[in-house]
Amino acid sequence: MSDIQRADRVPLHISVLGVDVDSSPTRPSSAVCRLDRTEVGVTWTIRRVRAVAREQEDSITAMADEVFLEPHSMGLCGLALT
Repeated sequence: MSDIQRADRVPLHISVLGVDVDSSPTRPSSAVCRLDRTEVGVTWTIRRVRAVAREQEDSITAMADEVFLEPHSMGLCGLALT
């Protein structure tokens, strides 16, 4: 299968959620990010958080709730296909 044929199978709208976890409970050294691709462009959204479980969970949930995410086979990644 050629690269062009593979590209035809990729949805126009796709989002990838990422989480970077650090250990500082006092400063926002962790981050939740989401890369979104649409027919008009690519956007990058990032939220910095402290290493506080509730704060991390709330940020991940808020970021993921902005798009419909389906689990990816890698387990730690989420893909949004719209």
